[in-house]
Amino acid sequence: WPAHSPAGRPPGRGPAADLLGYVQATPVSGWIDHALRGTRATGAAELSLRLELPIDELERSTVQGRVLLAGNDVRLAEGLPLLAAAKARIDFNQRGFSIVGGSARVLGGEAAFEGGQQPDGSMRFQAQGSASAEALRRAPELGALSRLAAAMTGQAPYRLGLGIVRGHLEVNLSSPLTGLALDLPAPLKKPAEASWPLRVESRLLSASAGAAPGAPVHDSLRVELGTVLQAHFVRDLARSTPVVLQGAVAVQDALPPLPERGVQAVLNLGAVDGDAWQAWAERLQEPAAAAAAPGASYLDAGYLPRTVAVRAHSLSSGGRRLTRLVAGVSQDTGDGTWRGSVDADQLGGYLEYRAARNAAQPGRVYARLARLALPPADVDSVEN
Repeated sequence: WPAHSPAGRPPGRGPAADLLGYVQATPVSGWIDHALRGTRATGAAELSLRLELPIDELERSTVQGRVLLAGNDVRLAEGLPLLAAAKARIDFNQRGFSIVGGSARVLGGEAAFEGGQQPDGSMRFQAQGSASAEALRRAPELGALSRLAAAMTGQAPYRLGLGIVRGHLEVNLSSPLTGLALDLPAPLKKPAEASWPLRVESRLLSASAGAAPGAPVHDSLRVELGTVLQAHFVRDLARSTPVVLQGAVAVQDALPPLPERGVQAVLNLGAVDGDAWQAWAERLQEPAAAAAAPGASYLDAGYLPRTVAVRAHSLSSGGRRLTRLVAGVSQDTGDGTWRGSVDADQLGGYLEYRAARNAAQPGRVYARLARLALPPADVDSVEN
């Protein structure tokens, strides 16, 4: 070949999986920062690729390519929803890639998307569309959200921004949730016509974004659901599953400051059905975790609070009802026992709750009370 010769123009049409494999097996994958490493696709696609390989100066090699999707089913990475019947043009060169005019059916609705590699090396994508409760239920890769969708009906629009920075995912999701009903116990029961603006944002902390390779990487995760729920977590991203270092949660109250470690919550509630919420907690339990460690919950991965301040107009559980309840409790990280003070119309003092170990050892409440008012029928169930 001459010193500046095109290295080739591979045949353009074939199975999308083979074309992705071709890109992965060549230096092109490294040039685009392995952006398609976790991508899987079915159906046929079209690839055009032009390589310039100066024999005497290979460091000046260039690539120009294009992938055309014409109705393929694509999954960008494990754990992300399927892009069904995806149509898009993907342009790439040795400096990065971009997606132009993308569309697909995602989570039961039509979605449009675009984006690509940025000058700073990060990757940014934007999408908008709608998602249905039925499709969420059929998306097990979404974990607890898929099981929570059992309480949902209807569909809602959304806008989504995704970023990949230093190999870590950043998310910016917003939706008014109009059109989606939530059949959960109060205070999370929502009619379809109501607007409960949802916002979920995760972002690398500034110190982590510019940190040297191998340094700890932390991000900030914020969740807002209308005026009902707020949450803020700081997470360590060193492992495949983020580890929560600090967190604060508020339900119908102001968000408390982050504690030095662990998660704290402030709950300001009306009438609470404790039995109904316990049933939902069991439904959301992650099956694999439950098999490995009975009682372990998918949601209890560091996100659940260990210190809780609660006020409730009433709390009903196990056939008993407490009114005008004010309590402050914390959980022992060693044995899982909850301890704290409680004040209600029916009682006041110190309480300790030891969770059930198995069917033969049910959960038990121990108390040192300054006062107690029980219905006569409940007296025999309390040990002195």
